Amino acid sequence: MNALKEAAKKVASAKKKNADKTLVSNIVNGRNQRVEGDTDQADSGQSKEEKEQKIRELTAELERLNQQSEVYRSNLLAVLKDMEEEKLKLSVKVQNARLSLKE
Repeated sequence: MNALKEAAKKVASAKKKNADKTLVSNIVNGRNQRVEGDTDQADSGQSKEEKEQKIRELTAELERLNQQSEVYRSNLLAVLKDMEEEKLKLSVKVQNARLSLKE
């Protein structure tokens, strides 16, 4: 939820700096895409309920993506741990080979 608060602060800051246009960063098909839009046009066709619904949908999507990234992170850490263990095993084998060649 910290990311959501940070994003809200950035949006508020952008609106203060530039009342006519707002830059919004959307996640589309797994990549960030910059979208430039006129805030008056974007807001004119939506009621408060529609805006709140959109916020709920985006919040749910953000939470889902955060959970997905946690799964990816834990999988990556497991792979890195396995790689470290294999590296240590290989180091021991190399050391044993060196010792046997010296003898």
